[in-house]
Amino acid sequence: MKSAYIVTGTLKGDRTLVLDEPIGLYDYKVRVIVEPVEALPRRPLKEVMEEIWREQDERGYVRMTKEEIDEHLRDLRGCESE
Repeated sequence: MKSAYIVTGTLKGDRTLVLDEPIGLYDYKVRVIVEPVEALPRRPLKEVMEEIWREQDERGYVRMTKEEIDEHLRDLRGCESE
């Protein structure tokens, strides 16, 4: 049996890997080393943040209010309330 296969594939958004060609192993534990073949695309910060906020909203995360953030910062700094 061959000790290693080197093939390209595509990493999908659901964290599955689709190989570009079959390798002849089925139901077999393997080690996967992921090395991007091409440069990773850079996304604008606004787009990334909007995705993070959307995912937080979908799972019911409640962000701190400005007042809660200000209070937390005062507590961290050891300041008296204003």
